[in-house]
Formats: sequence, C-alpha cells, structure tokens
Amino acid sequence: MQVHFGKKEFGFFPQTYCLPYDSKLLKRAFEDGSTKQKWIVKPVRSYGFGHSKYFANIAYL
Repeated sequence: MQVHFGKKEFGFFPQTYCLPYDSKLLKRAFEDGSTKQKWIVKPVRSYGFGHSKYFANIAYL
C-alpha cells in the first residue's frame, strides 16, 4: 500500500502487543487511551473475535 499510495497515507505502524507476555502493557495503554481508540485483538492463526469497550472481555488475558 505504501508503494501505491505513499507514506503520507500509509506511513504508520500500530503499536503491537504479544499476549499474554505484554498483557500488563496492553492493559495500561487500554486504560490510558481515549474512548475513541480502536483495538484489534487477533488470536494466533485465527480471525479477530469482534469488538468490545471493555478490557475484561478479552478472555485469554
């Protein structure tokens, strides 16, 4: 996408957390973030499970 549209539009890399190792860092970022912040939770070899406003809904933490 960067090659086609340029770094102005696609010059970002989202913060990534590897769970369960980084679960404390993720929880801190989740709680410190704004309510408009979006998170993608994707288990290894799987699709994301949906969306939630609550950190406690991430079952494997």
